[in-house]
Amino acid sequence: MIIDMSRELFCILFFVISVIGYIFYKKRNATIQYWIIPVFVIYLLYLLKVTLFPIFIFDQETLEKVKEGVENYLVFYQLKPFASIVNYFREGAMIQLIGNVILLSPLVVFGEIVTRGKWRITRMILLVSSVSLLIELLQLVINYSTGYPYRVADVDDLILNVTGVIITMFALRAAKKAVSRKEESCLKIRALLYKE
Repeated sequence: MIIDMSRELFCILFFVISVIGYIFYKKRNATIQYWIIPVFVIYLLYLLKVTLFPIFIFDQETLEKVKEGVENYLVFYQLKPFASIVNYFREGAMIQLIGNVILLSPLVVFGEIVTRGKWRITRMILLVSSVSLLIELLQLVINYSTGYPYRVADVDDLILNVTGVIITMFALRAAKKAVSRKEESCLKIRALLYKE
């Protein structure tokens, strides 16, 4: 059996989470523009799809056939720092490397919008890094639960995610300083993101 996020499931989850977000938004009398919530929900659903799905669940007999001849090569986790990163460079898998660096950047952007940039950099880095760690732990749990490691829990994914978070935080803070010098641009961005 394969559990995957189909278009139908994606649409249902999008609708349900967006409605919950809207209710929360109204009750909290949020100051951000509402359009940010559905955009963020789409990002979260794609993040789940990319990091956790599909999940392969085989019965014992099929699992033994799948593992036949490759059992020694199946890896459930990778804990050696920089091993995968070196491998990405060696094999020219730059899309994997860049993808892991930018994977959680939208989470940082959303966090900065919601907190209006008032959180310290270390607090935001710790929060988003915790999300990265949670994703890797979920991949590990899924691997051991199914007996088949479709997604390897990798310490290098965590390193690359955190690197991307740090780069994004500093880029956003630098952009904020640059824009704050231009009052007209600053007002346009505020109107786009916040209800004043």
